[in-house]
Amino acid sequence: MAVELGLSQRQITNLIRDGLPTVVRRGRKVCRWPESLRWYVQHQIQAAAKRRAPTTRKGADDRRAEAEACLKELELAQKEGQLVTVAYHEERVAAILTRLRSALMAVPGKWSPRLLGCQSAPEALARLRTAIREVMTTMSQADEDDADEETADA
Repeated sequence: MAVELGLSQRQITNLIRDGLPTVVRRGRKVCRWPESLRWYVQHQIQAAAKRRAPTTRKGADDRRAEAEACLKELELAQKEGQLVTVAYHEERVAAILTRLRSALMAVPGKWSPRLLGCQSAPEALARLRTAIREVMTTMSQADEDDADEETADA
């Protein structure tokens, strides 16, 4: 059941403690499928309803205050540079992948003439490793240049 639902063994143990139906086979507790799945879905629905339903005005006020405090902490973390937006992260990853694609697309044109004269597979492999090291060096230098630009912008 843990694999099917993407749960850890600890989560399964906690669910068994909460009443997940099991049977004992060869001295081990085993979840019965699909009965355990139905129980798990119902358990999750009840837990979600419990979290959402304000039981009192004070409970609702406490949750609102907690949410406001979390929002303030996020805003502070962003101002202090400890938090970046998803859009910024996606932009950075896209730039890195674009540079990587360009570097990899250049390898065949640049390195195919160097591979033509190879007399053996080990010789060709050694030359390809050199090509890969060159691409990796180019990428790491580009990352350092980007870091320098970001520091200058800050």
